[in-house]
Amino acid sequence: MKPRRRFVLQILMIVLSVFLSSCWFGSSGGGNDTVRGTLQLRSVGAENTLPASFVVHTQKLELSQYPWYKEGSLWFSETSAPAPQVTENAGPAESMTVRLLGVSFLMQGGAEVKVLDPLRSDPVTITLTGDGSAAREFNFEIPTGTIEKVKLLFHPLVRIKGKIENKFYNVPGLIEGQSISVQTHGPYYFNANTGKMMDSNGTLDNPADDTEASNPPPYSYYQYNPPVQGANPETILLWLGNASDSFVVETPIRTTVQVGTAPRINIAADLSRMLRFSVRGSEFWPEDTTVQGWQMFVSNHYMNYLFASFVGGSGTIQGYEYTYLPAGSGEGDFDVPWAKRGWMTLVYDQTGALAFGTMIPDGQPGSPEGYLSEYTGRDAAVSFKVSKDAQYSVTLRNFERKTQKEETVIADLEAPPFDPNNPSSIVNGQVRFVLKMQSVASN
Repeated sequence: MKPRRRFVLQILMIVLSVFLSSCWFGSSGGGNDTVRGTLQLRSVGAENTLPASFVVHTQKLELSQYPWYKEGSLWFSETSAPAPQVTENAGPAESMTVRLLGVSFLMQGGAEVKVLDPLRSDPVTITLTGDGSAAREFNFEIPTGTIEKVKLLFHPLVRIKGKIENKFYNVPGLIEGQSISVQTHGPYYFNANTGKMMDSNGTLDNPADDTEASNPPPYSYYQYNPPVQGANPETILLWLGNASDSFVVETPIRTTVQVGTAPRINIAADLSRMLRFSVRGSEFWPEDTTVQGWQMFVSNHYMNYLFASFVGGSGTIQGYEYTYLPAGSGEGDFDVPWAKRGWMTLVYDQTGALAFGTMIPDGQPGSPEGYLSEYTGRDAAVSFKVSKDAQYSVTLRNFERKTQKEETVIADLEAPPFDPNNPSSIVNGQVRFVLKMQSVASN
């Protein structure tokens, strides 16, 4: 080869190498400096100990109507009858096994720095059991500079099991007023990417032999009536999201890594609301109208909220069940079956400062949802904002951190004035919080 041609090829190889490096690894915003640090992935979860007797269901849910919704009752009329749109509910997963494909840091300024590249590394299988311990620890070269988010890339097919206890569902004109308990069961799963119900044929680890279910299957659930003793949940397959190859979680952390430090980053998956069940099929709404009407466990579109990230060797993770009550309702309405319920995860660092917080609806529209910010005050005078996006947030006042399970606090919710360009059904009211889970994350 002629020297000139060899020189040109060498330049092209150098340019290509730099280009690929920038594509896959980005830059840290502070040059390419890194420090040796650790990333721990752990999980926490609320206890779910009610036993169950089970009935296999191959048809629609079979439960009685609520008396107040029957024609002829005092409360019934076509215009004023209660019509809460509860088509989906959530509960704790006993365990979830995921395959981690990649990890990267999203830096201030927009760069993405990959520390576990899915094209260069084998998937890492991790089982999360909610016991608070570290399920897996990684040693990474962590970029210096300000990290805005931690990005996790999972295989879309996961193994999960658990129960959803005594939840209320209502679809006016289809399913009127039901309280049900369901638990995972069965060889079937819904592929949200293809819109097909699949039969795993008894092999949860090998999707290559899965086949499309030709007849309506038993929807991968048992319906049961606690507290009668019965079968435990079975492990089922669940397809996360509607992509074909991965499911992405981005959890905010906003921390600055300095040269000479050895940062410890914790990612805590809260399993307390990881399991979701729908009486109208997948929320990704496949084109097949038959599939739309199936009842099944579905992919969790709130997954981003369920992974908390914080810096440090230890922290306290709390979970509160919350109930939102619009202004004008009596306090007793907190306990009606169709109340707007959800879950709040709070992570306090080793100094007692709030490091992460989210509020996640169980499935009712018009419930507070989003990340917590501007957490200020102490004792019974804590206030914070809850923001779903940059355009809309609500403010909670008079919250008090609790220390014992089942302790309760009622906070005041302040909603912004109604905006026709960004409508919301959330109005001023109160939110009751009940402490259900508390776990200490330690080294």
